[in-house]
Amino acid sequence: MKKITTIITSLLLGAFLSLFLVIPLALATDETAVTNPCDEPTNLTADQKLECLFPDQVELIQNSPQANTDQGNVSLPSGHITEDFLPFFINTALSLAGTLVFIAICYAGYLLVAANDDEEAISKGKRILSYSAIGIALIAASYAIIYGVATLDLD
Repeated sequence: MKKITTIITSLLLGAFLSLFLVIPLALATDETAVTNPCDEPTNLTADQKLECLFPDQVELIQNSPQANTDQGNVSLPSGHITEDFLPFFINTALSLAGTLVFIAICYAGYLLVAANDDEEAISKGKRILSYSAIGIALIAASYAIIYGVATLDLD
């Protein structure tokens, strides 16, 4: 028992030291080493030079006269529709479809178990089960197509 408490104590002490001492020291960066790439434009590409010449959207909005109104700060919504929002909606729709198929399979199973030699309930349960299998195939195919198109690199 004493060995177990010693091991647990040393693990907790090690976790404490790593969380509060080692990790912050490892994450600390030297802020003096960060320089503005626009200070030396000779080493920049054409795109980087354009970025130095023209301010970005956030800077334009923050410096606009409308930003300092009574309504508070004005800002743009962040994120890209193809990188952030579209995958979220597609995953949500596919998850919802998968949940509905699971519920349909459970209902078909209930109909088949509770049929008691009722041919109409048995045929209804089999029909729902077959349509659920088709739904699973369609969900899997749509996920495969969407994943394939999303990971396609045309460059």
